[in-house]
Amino acid sequence: MAFNFFMQPSLPPDEAESPSLGAKRIRDFKAAIMERLLWLYGFDAAGTEDKVGAKYLPLNKQTSAPTAESDKLPIYAKEENGVLSLFLMRPNGQEMRLTKDGFLNVENVLGAPTEYTGDDNGTVFQSECNGFILFLNPEISGVVYMYISDDGIGNWSLHARSDKTGCIPIRKGIYYKFSGLTEWATPIKAFFIPMGG
Repeated sequence: MAFNFFMQPSLPPDEAESPSLGAKRIRDFKAAIMERLLWLYGFDAAGTEDKVGAKYLPLNKQTSAPTAESDKLPIYAKEENGVLSLFLMRPNGQEMRLTKDGFLNVENVLGAPTEYTGDDNGTVFQSECNGFILFLNPEISGVVYMYISDDGIGNWSLHARSDKTGCIPIRKGIYYKFSGLTEWATPIKAFFIPMGG
């Protein structure tokens, strides 16, 4: 779809137009708008559709969080413990920190991981959302087994046998349990990483 209104600061005024009508000022105003827009938005000065699209959105540091609104999700930059971070204000007034120390704040964005220990061997868990089971085997020794079931009562099947660090996808609602988490000199750790859904 072509643009309806082009920004062409070099376009001369109509021959019948009087300079006293401010044609030059209009062209200067166009150029000023384009100069500022080009920081955020890419477009061709000739008015074509080439290279059209947003570049990035620079967020100025705010001294305080915005007021929560029921129909809006404002994203803003604010300093936290001396580090500029990205935040989201939820409609309920809860502030969510999206970045931490310059990195994605995985715990807030995806949810806190759940760690399983030797006490959890044989315990039945149910996934509340889609996610991953992450295995950490620091010495590449030993094996941990993961079993799944649709009802958590019977028909358990071996879903994963891990003797190294890796991750296994798991869907919402599935039941699962482990064996072999602490049967080795350096225990294998398992975590549930929620992904939502």
